[in-house]
Amino acid sequence: SNTDGQLDVNEEDMDFLREMFASIFSVFDAQFEERDGSVPMNSILCALSFFARGNKSDKLDICFHSFCKYADGYITRKELYSFILSFLLALFSLNSRKMQEFENDHTFAKDNFHDYAVYFTTKIFAQSRRNRSNIDFINFDEFAQFYSQGGYGLVQWLELLDLSKWPDRLDKPVFHFQLTKAGHTLELQESDIKALERIIDITRLNTIPPDIMYSLLAEKAHNGILSKDAFDSVIRRIVNETRGTDEDEIQLSDAQKAYVSYQLRKVFHAYDRDEVDEVPVKELACGFSLFTAGGKRQKLEIAFASFASSQSPPKRNALGRTEMHRFLRAILTVFFCVE
Repeated sequence: SNTDGQLDVNEEDMDFLREMFASIFSVFDAQFEERDGSVPMNSILCALSFFARGNKSDKLDICFHSFCKYADGYITRKELYSFILSFLLALFSLNSRKMQEFENDHTFAKDNFHDYAVYFTTKIFAQSRRNRSNIDFINFDEFAQFYSQGGYGLVQWLELLDLSKWPDRLDKPVFHFQLTKAGHTLELQESDIKALERIIDITRLNTIPPDIMYSLLAEKAHNGILSKDAFDSVIRRIVNETRGTDEDEIQLSDAQKAYVSYQLRKVFHAYDRDEVDEVPVKELACGFSLFTAGGKRQKLEIAFASFASSQSPPKRNALGRTEMHRFLRAILTVFFCVE
C-alpha cells in the first residue's frame, strides 16, 4: 500500500485480482441450491488462508476453530467435512483447467468435491479413532496428531497452506524465441497457452474467419483509428453471435465476463501506445487474428495486404521498411500480451 493506506495496484492487476477472487467466490456459491450470492465466512477464510502469511499449523488452527460452534474446541463430522471441502474448493478455483470445466457445468465441482470431502472426512475419523476422546467429535490437537502420525500422506495438499512449498516458477517455457542478439526473448509457458485456450473457449473467436474479423473492426474505425468503446461493441456482437442468438443466447457467468474483459482489455491497451483509448485498427486486427479461425498463411496474407494498402502510395504486394516494422510489431505485441 502507499502512504495514504491505499493499495498501490495498477488497473490491470486490480482487474486480475477481481476476476480471480470472483472465481473463488463463485465456486463456493455454487455449493448451495439457492446461489444467493452469500457464502459461509469460515469457508472463505479457509480459501483466503492460502494467500496469507504464516505457517501451515497456525492457518489450520485458526480455520479449524472457525468451524467450532461451541467454546470446547470440538467439531462434528459434518463440520470437519465443511472444513476439508473449503480447502479443496479453494485449490480447485486456482486451477485454470478445472475452472473451465466448472464454467461449462457448475455441478462439476459440487458433485466431485462433495465425494472427495466425504472420503477424506471418513478416513480422518477412522484413522484418528484411537487418539480421540469422543467418538463423534474431534478437536484440533487430535486432528494435528492424526496429521503428524501419517495423516499427512492422505491430505498432502494441505501442505500448500505453507507458501514456501509453492515453487518460485510454476512452469517452464513451452516456446522460447530469441528476438535479438542482445538477448531479448519471447517465452510462452503452459499457463499462457491455457489462458489463450480459455479466452477462445469463452468467446469462440476461433469460429470467425480473419477477413471477417478485419471487416468488423474496420467498419467501426474512423480514419483508421479504433476507439475502446467501438472495440468493445465489436466483441459484444461477436460473442453474442458465436454463443447464441438473441432469442436463445447462452449467458456468460460473471467470472467469465470478468476474465474476458480483463484479457481483451489488456490486448487493446498494448496497442494504445499513447494511452488515449484509441489504436490503429490495422495493427490491432493483425494481432487479434491470433484468436480467429484460419491457418498461418491466410492470417499473414490478410494482415500483409492491410499494411500494404495503407502505404502512401498504396502497394499491393510489397511493404516498405516502415510498414514492415509496424507489421512485425503488431504480430509480436499480441504474443507479449499472452505471455
